[in-house]
Amino acid sequence: MTTASVLSRLGFLINHKKSQPVPTQDANWLGVRWITDQGLWGIPISKQEELRDLLHRFSNTEPFHSAQDPVLLWTDASLSGGGGHTHSAAVSGSWTPLEEHLHINLLEVRAVHHCLLHLDLSHQWIHLFIDNAPSQCAINKLSCKSPNLLKEVTHLVHLLQLRSLKIKAFRISTLLNAKADALSRTSHPLLEWELPQKIFHQLQLLRGPLEIDLMATSENSKLSLFISPHPHPRAWGHNALAWDWNQWSRIYIFPPKWLIPLVVSKLQTYRPHGLIVLPWYPAEPWFPYVLNRSLDHWTLNLLDPTKNGRRASENWTAFHF
Repeated sequence: MTTASVLSRLGFLINHKKSQPVPTQDANWLGVRWITDQGLWGIPISKQEELRDLLHRFSNTEPFHSAQDPVLLWTDASLSGGGGHTHSAAVSGSWTPLEEHLHINLLEVRAVHHCLLHLDLSHQWIHLFIDNAPSQCAINKLSCKSPNLLKEVTHLVHLLQLRSLKIKAFRISTLLNAKADALSRTSHPLLEWELPQKIFHQLQLLRGPLEIDLMATSENSKLSLFISPHPHPRAWGHNALAWDWNQWSRIYIFPPKWLIPLVVSKLQTYRPHGLIVLPWYPAEPWFPYVLNRSLDHWTLNLLDPTKNGRRASENWTAFHF
């Protein structure tokens, strides 16, 4: 009587396909090849053959990523707009009234699409940093359960194919995505605070002439040459952060508070001179750089437009650099 028959009589069900009826010291168990007489283990022969075929197929296809360094891209979306930046360029824009009612996950993917389109990236390997988990997962898998989100991802895939782009999305904390977050909030007026014309004229006499107002609208620009937040027929251009400021010798900037970190970062690449109006915030990370670069500065008495024109409770300063 064999061992198998004894076990069967006792009520055991034997899986003959996975059993080794003849004693051996070279067997496959749990997906591993065990060679007990030599104390070795490894990949089963059948798996080695499959792996060899797989490597052969990969060797006969084009590389799945570029040999060059990847482009690092940070993007974000809010209910008012979308934006993103690389180390050398930035882009932002507002949603249409219809887009403002779309789900935020869909807007996150659409922001990626717009950034790739307007930053004119092609034939690149993109490392995307995004703080929205569903969108990150959908971009990496190129699939999701939501039909609307899947449709948006499909549009993104078409752009990737058209531009010969490869993309890998990484989720990061919102705190590490502050620049893209600021760029996405384009519904905030670019100049919440306006410098009175009399004060601006005095600054012009002291440290002028200034060439261009980098952050203005057609209604509150202090100079005939200005850059607006959005396209305008009278503006020299739009989205000041996307331009090289070194083409002007004397610039004027009055940025909104939420854009100050981005503006100061951009200012570090600017070599000539100009004026920038900022709140006196010594505890902010950007403040030491501004103060150290400043040749001189003046305290301004400004009215707070968010408090019915009453005098501002904080100190605003014009820094000449």
